[in-house]
Amino acid sequence: MASSNAASRLLYSMGVEGVLPAGLGSVHRRLRTPWVALVSAVSCLAIGATVLAVRGEVPNWAGVTLRVVLLVAYVLVAVAAVVFLARIRESTPAITWTCRLAATLGGVVTGYIVIGHALEGRFGALTALLVVLAVPVLWHRHLRRTRPATLADIGVFDSPESKDVLPGAGAFAETGR
Repeated sequence: MASSNAASRLLYSMGVEGVLPAGLGSVHRRLRTPWVALVSAVSCLAIGATVLAVRGEVPNWAGVTLRVVLLVAYVLVAVAAVVFLARIRESTPAITWTCRLAATLGGVVTGYIVIGHALEGRFGALTALLVVLAVPVLWHRHLRRTRPATLADIGVFDSPESKDVLPGAGAFAETGR
């Protein structure tokens, strides 16, 4: 459930930002929930779980791949957090230090897993690492060629406005960059 919640929020934000198809940024008319992103994330996770369940056991390569993918994701989030918070001028030395430490430790653990498996003649972790790093690089190049303004505006969505505040809780002054 936590993975589907985090993944759906990520898909929703990327849909709103224009990095992924805009449909992922849709919200339910009455409930105001990101239902398209949630259904997409849960469907992907359910398909993966079903395939593994039908197999009867989780193959070693699948477990290693999932570990590497999660570690790389955490490293990338830590790095992205430092960059994003610095860009919107909301970073502090403690946040920067913590994110850098998390990224470094995550990178070391990922390297340990990948190198350890490669030395044993198993290359699933290395393959997973290369794929996980190649896909966003290729997508970034695609966006840079087809929609460069989208890349320049990433993060604009993450600005609270008066309509985001609960009634009676006050109002935010809109700020520009």
